[in-house]
Amino acid sequence: MKLRNFIKKHIYSITTFALTMVATGLSSRICYFVLYQPEVPANLKDFSRNR
Repeated sequence: MKLRNFIKKHIYSITTFALTMVATGLSSRICYFVLYQPEVPANLKDFSRNR
């Protein structure tokens, strides 16, 4: 019974914390990719030009 009351009382803060952690993880991966973009291979550049 106490566990249920605790969950009801703190469900929004727990959910907010979880969503914040997920958003932080995704944004750091996206920022890493944008800042350190790998070079596109020459074969792929030629392939995209031929289409």
